[in-house]
Amino acid sequence: MAGVKVTDLTATSTAAATDVFYIVDTGANQSKQIEVQNIYSGMPQFESGAWNPTPTNTGGTNPSVVIQGGNYSRVDSVVTCSLFLDVLMDAAETGAEFELNLPVASDFTNAKNAFGIVAYSNVSDGELANWVISANTTSDKIVINVTSVTNGHNFQSLYAVLQYVII
Repeated sequence: MAGVKVTDLTATSTAAATDVFYIVDTGANQSKQIEVQNIYSGMPQFESGAWNPTPTNTGGTNPSVVIQGGNYSRVDSVVTCSLFLDVLMDAAETGAEFELNLPVASDFTNAKNAFGIVAYSNVSDGELANWVISANTTSDKIVINVTSVTNGHNFQSLYAVLQYVII
């Protein structure tokens, strides 16, 4: 089998914990025994995908929230999410508060278990007065609170990036 790589060999069965693998140095006529191990043991979990959460109005406000699209990635217990969304505030309101379901479940213990930033693409507008991203410990959802300078403002293409730890 000179010149044959391990990846060229066909699998004959599942490796057992007692199986061994040998590396052979044909030039020195020596071999080294290597134990068969689960190569994934101890490696971080990786996951990613589309995130299109369903917004739920909270805090006594009644905004119209449209999710334009989002993504998430998970490395072990840290989840990072980003999404574009439109928020149309009710005519008499300067604030909007809503919750978003998580792409990977967590059991939040305090509001600071989730955090992030919100950016508004129309900087010349000057309407984005305040934003807060936090965790709701009762519903285990993300809370986004956006405040406008004037009543009934329509924020188009807000961009939110947030992060939380799976608890």
